[in-house]
Amino acid sequence: MGRTLKPLVNKKLDKEPIFSNRFVIELAEAIHIHYRNLRLTLSLQDFKEIANGFITSLNRWNSRGRPEPKQEQHIELCRKKIAFDPHNDGIKVNWNENLYKQNKDKIYAEGTNFDEDTYCHVKLRDLRYECTMNEFNEIVDAFVEAREKLNVIRKAYK
Repeated sequence: MGRTLKPLVNKKLDKEPIFSNRFVIELAEAIHIHYRNLRLTLSLQDFKEIANGFITSLNRWNSRGRPEPKQEQHIELCRKKIAFDPHNDGIKVNWNENLYKQNKDKIYAEGTNFDEDTYCHVKLRDLRYECTMNEFNEIVDAFVEAREKLNVIRKAYK
């Protein structure tokens, strides 16, 4: 947990993401958990620990009367040590062909709201993020702006 010292960038994105309501768990070379445009790559051991953590969290949330999230509330429902063998692809950015478009109305394309021919696929360690080319450019611009502000702040902070 951290405390924000200074917000660096706060921008709205133009459109809905490629996947606005997708949730999929796949067993492939590893376990893939897809939540909207995000994919998390897990070992089988980590998947089992996280799945048990969700069960524990749901039981704990139910036993506390199912409280709704609210500001200035922090109820820890689960804490586990995981990632004993973490997946690390470093940073990769790929320009991908949109196979979801080719598979429209089939199981692998369920939940997609995307008709463009290509998209951007960002890999950061064990995370994957799929976004339109426009959204990718907006994200990069935000990172550049944040980096510039952060460098100024850090120099003044020393």
